[in-house]
Amino acid sequence: MSAYLRRSAVLAAATTVVVSVVVGVIAAWGILDRQMDYRDGYRITGGGNPATWSDAVSFSPAGEWYSVLGTIGTSLWFALAVVLLLVQPATELGGRWARSRGFGAFFGLVPVAVVGLAICVIAAVRIDGSNSPGWLVGWTSFGTVVWLAVVYGLPILLVVAAIVGLAKLADRGRRRRFLLVLGAVLAIAVIAGSLGFLRPPPLQPVTGPPVGGEAAAFTQALEPLDGVASVDVVGAGATVLMAAGAGADEVLAAALAARQVSEEQAAAAQAAEVQPAIVMVVLARESSGTDQAVDDPQAAPWRLQLVPSEFPADTLPTQVDRVLRAEALGIQMVITGDRPAITVPSIAALPGVVATLAEIAPDGAYVSVPERFSMVYDPLDLSPAMVDAIVGVVVANPNAEFELTAQPKLYVNHVTPEAAAAIDAILRDPALAGTSPSGYPAEYQIHTIGPDGDVYLEGTFG
Repeated sequence: MSAYLRRSAVLAAATTVVVSVVVGVIAAWGILDRQMDYRDGYRITGGGNPATWSDAVSFSPAGEWYSVLGTIGTSLWFALAVVLLLVQPATELGGRWARSRGFGAFFGLVPVAVVGLAICVIAAVRIDGSNSPGWLVGWTSFGTVVWLAVVYGLPILLVVAAIVGLAKLADRGRRRRFLLVLGAVLAIAVIAGSLGFLRPPPLQPVTGPPVGGEAAAFTQALEPLDGVASVDVVGAGATVLMAAGAGADEVLAAALAARQVSEEQAAAAQAAEVQPAIVMVVLARESSGTDQAVDDPQAAPWRLQLVPSEFPADTLPTQVDRVLRAEALGIQMVITGDRPAITVPSIAALPGVVATLAEIAPDGAYVSVPERFSMVYDPLDLSPAMVDAIVGVVVANPNAEFELTAQPKLYVNHVTPEAAAAIDAILRDPALAGTSPSGYPAEYQIHTIGPDGDVYLEGTFG
């Protein structure tokens, strides 16, 4: 009995060593991978720029390594049960039957393989589309069993084989004592870690930026300004929402401040050779009487993109004046590039808006009536007479669809043959010939459906 207990102790020590190494290596790999995403307890979410770090004190290397002991303990109790209840009795019986300790060690792997194969068979029977990927469900039952045995069963069998091999190799004099001492030390450490003894204190960062970094600084600089309803920073974008009653002076002051703070932060980031935390800043008006613009910035009466922008800082008063003029007309203006995008609420309002384009968009604009009309307005390509002719046919055919591209070319769809002929006659008016400021004639294409199918009327203005 003493010899059996001695061999069991050696096998338990070998189990402790092998499981500690295997589980420890796997856990260490995960810790090192996560540790690369943190610095000084902060998650690095935007490269080397400290202003983009977040989740303070959420990663402690010492705490993570300590938790490995608990992870090892969870696996170790299961491994000891398998080794001492299945492997050791089978090894003893196999050794006595074959009269060979080496063959007995091989015999110890048999119950593990049998139990593992039975588990694979049960798992294969229970696999269906609700709990497994389609490619696995599509296999035959035999193929699934083989796949489970190779992917899950074989690694476990190899670990058990390593345990048995280490026990046989060390079951001699000094090697046995060394293995028993090492196993005992590891077991004590695992038990202590599982029970929480000597746990390292939580990480207290002594360096690093405040959570939020540049985002918090941007918000603190803009929120106190008169007329500012809210400042919302999401990711690398910031939206400064102006109150419905904010006047021109308040809007301009907020625009100048937002652009200045953003430029200062960008300069500091460039000096530190890192990416700025905020790369886009938009100024917008909140919707009157609602918070719709907060939930959907696209619904704001106007939006002015301050960073990045294609207009110099000294023209910012002009840009603010344009969006406020558009707001007074009851249209939405969005400025993100060199030309504003203007959305007109209805076809009936289109003539009045087009008449003011020379004032609110002297360099051109993208004008649209949702689902009915869109126009790339370029005063270098379109004369006032051409624009008036286009608006006239649009208003006369409110159910048709019109699209004027940058070529310029006008496309007309969803009109009757009679309406198509009338539009064709208007656009062919000789008075329009030669009126294009660029000297290049504008084209048009009218699509209708006649008795014989699709009909296209094409030509040039005039």
